Amino acid sequence: MRASETLRLASIQNVDVRAARNLAIGDKLKLEPVVASFNVLNRTDVTGVNTTAYTTNGSTLIYQRIFGLANATGDTIYRERQIQFA
Repeated sequence: MRASETLRLASIQNVDVRAARNLAIGDKLKLEPVVASFNVLNRTDVTGVNTTAYTTNGSTLIYQRIFGLANATGDTIYRERQIQFA
């Protein structure tokens, strides 16, 4: 396959942050509150595009206007920003 026949998607950028702190409560109890945030940049990552440029109807070529447009923008890993407290 030649380079002119390939289609590259933008790179996926995902930033996750986690903060935790150990707290002593008296001599025997310890508490560790945790805050985690996923997809901090809240960037929509395109994970698929329409790759059909033309279809045929008999001997007529029909251009598809949706060619090159996003058809998938993430799954369970690359989604909207999420914040978790534990």
